[in-house]
Amino acid sequence: MKCYNHPAVDAVATCKSCARGLCHECIAEVGLSCSCRGRCEADVATLNDLVERSRTAYQKTSATYFRSGIFTTLLGTIFALLGVAGVSSRERSEWSFFLLFMGIIFIGWGISHFVSARKMRQK
Repeated sequence: MKCYNHPAVDAVATCKSCARGLCHECIAEVGLSCSCRGRCEADVATLNDLVERSRTAYQKTSATYFRSGIFTTLLGTIFALLGVAGVSSRERSEWSFFLLFMGIIFIGWGISHFVSARKMRQK
């Protein structure tokens, strides 16, 4: 492959942004990547930043799912306890069954968040 700007010179790298062949004179190093000098440096810096952010995305998502699972499970437990208390009392109302049902739904939803957090942490 020849340099895009100097056709008589062999290319020693390719630009991470535009994939053009580059010789030693045309290379600008941006972090651990190569880019066209004076042309693609900002684009390559942006790409490098995106790669760095994506490396921590699974960890951050896992932590968010875990916190959400705690909140949802606690809320479901409160609803379920209020529903059980209402159903087991002498004066049963529709709200007691509704709270019990919502408690079960929220607890299941919270458990699904814990499972998702665990899967994200393993990646």
